[in-house]
Amino acid sequence: LLRTELDGEGFSNVDIVAPFIEDMLYERGGDNLKLIYLGLLAGDLVRIAPSKRRGDYLDKILHLINSDSLDVTALVDISKDIYDDLKATSSSKRILVVGDPLVMFNEFLNNFTLRDIEDKGHRVIYGPFSEYMWVLWSDFVDQNGGDDADMLRERLDEFKSYIDLV
Repeated sequence: LLRTELDGEGFSNVDIVAPFIEDMLYERGGDNLKLIYLGLLAGDLVRIAPSKRRGDYLDKILHLINSDSLDVTALVDISKDIYDDLKATSSSKRILVVGDPLVMFNEFLNNFTLRDIEDKGHRVIYGPFSEYMWVLWSDFVDQNGGDDADMLRERLDEFKSYIDLV
């Protein structure tokens, strides 16, 4: 379907690359993997922020990315600001949302239900996507790590340490 759409729009020269997300764990040097970790955590922070301030926090994170300053220390600082914002924000009800990430994080698939709940002044607390990814990768290492299992586990331990800090 995607190929058909690209061809129809005159982009037949564009390749489609669809790697398995688990392959990131094998990335040489791990530098891009660290950026993926930070990106996942940054997304979690934006999502946990009060809905009216998400744009502000997204702008801060985009500034960090564009200035090549995104690191775990910057995310910890942002998390403290979000914590202060959350303490100062009142809501009549809170709902914790966990489950299939594809449904949780896709408004169309959840029929805009979570957005509607927030629009009514209630707080929606999303399960962190970074933890979903950590579990996915951890299960992959447990089942398929082979000779690289120790190296892969070290990389996941680094991600877990970032999760714990933020």
